[in-house]
Amino acid sequence: MGKIEMIPCMEYTENNMTERFCKGDIVYCGTEDRECLGTIIEIGLIPEEEDGEKAIMVVIDTSSGKWSRSYEYVKPEEIVFMRRVTLDEEQKQEEKVEKKPCSLIGSMRGAYGRDENYRNGLMDNLLGIRK
Repeated sequence: MGKIEMIPCMEYTENNMTERFCKGDIVYCGTEDRECLGTIIEIGLIPEEEDGEKAIMVVIDTSSGKWSRSYEYVKPEEIVFMRRVTLDEEQKQEEKVEKKPCSLIGSMRGAYGRDENYRNGLMDNLLGIRK
């Protein structure tokens, strides 16, 4: 990547509706010859060639894994459509849920049979409670 002069956000207008896209937004973007899904990592002035003029480009991270990186460079005037991708409410809630040791132990309580003394003794040992 060459030198980049950052622009904070870009506005995209479609059907008389203007939407603002900023760094970090997950977008589905399409031009006449390609489509891409990814995260906007930069919006800025990037030289098209080594000694050429700078043009405004949107850099979209389209990587699918942790170990390899791929990027799409798109000029705003080439964009045919651009939509923000949002997670469903269920997905958001699942991401917020934290697995705590107490919740895991609580789910184990009914799994060890009906012997209440055995269950209580097991839970006391797991939780470190001494009588």
